[in-house]
Amino acid sequence: MNLKFIKMEALGNDYIYVDMVENKGLTVADIRSATPAISDRHKGVGGDGVIVIDATSSSGEIWTRIFNADGSEAEACGNGLRCIAQLAYDSVYTKGRQEFDIILKKTGRKAKAFVGEKTVTIDMGEVMVGNETALDLNGKKITYIPVNIGNPHAVVFSKDIDSIDLEEVGSGIESHKDFPNRTNVEFVDVIDQDNIRLRVWERGAGETMACGSGACASTAAAMNKGLCHTHVSVKMPGGTATVSKNGNSMYLTGPVNYVFKGEYLIPIQ
Repeated sequence: MNLKFIKMEALGNDYIYVDMVENKGLTVADIRSATPAISDRHKGVGGDGVIVIDATSSSGEIWTRIFNADGSEAEACGNGLRCIAQLAYDSVYTKGRQEFDIILKKTGRKAKAFVGEKTVTIDMGEVMVGNETALDLNGKKITYIPVNIGNPHAVVFSKDIDSIDLEEVGSGIESHKDFPNRTNVEFVDVIDQDNIRLRVWERGAGETMACGSGACASTAAAMNKGLCHTHVSVKMPGGTATVSKNGNSMYLTGPVNYVFKGEYLIPIQ
């Protein structure tokens, strides 16, 4: 069966978006099982994962499920949510509304979206910053701050993030015994109180060009240490996002882009 999709990217964070309204006859389980093949950058469409969007409920609610490139399901994805918001707005699901909720099906959490002319903002909700701790990775002590913003993060501060072997260190922390459900990992360089820079190792996807929830988690950890203000530019390999804190919520803002659309032949088991 052919799966209709749209590929979008936000700061280089690229996902394959599947609108269930356009793919009647396919189930979410079908799509999830095919996600590793679809995400393959050599033999598939290529991307950091597959994101399902649906607006078929009688209430008209927009909900999503997010699958990493390895097929595991994520609780949240900041850049993915920003693309979903643009897609939902352009698909008239929001009936012209530029402010609306997106339901994260895995947790039931709602994320409020704000669609602007050139950028999309997501209210990522409350962030929980833990106490700085350390783990042993192959005999080396690594200090990190655990952060939860709907999904788990380990934030590592360093002034030399470019020299870090993410394949070794990022994957090692992701699957460390301290994280039985694995974790996303951010390596953060605080430039000044208004600017930070980071590299990301995403759980289930590896190194990515950007990570929206990671940008929020890193900013929250930096704020907690008194290293930055409440409105910060976050520079990542794929571009720059803006993260701000208002009350208890973290807001993520940046551009989104359509890449292409097409059909993928998905085998049904």
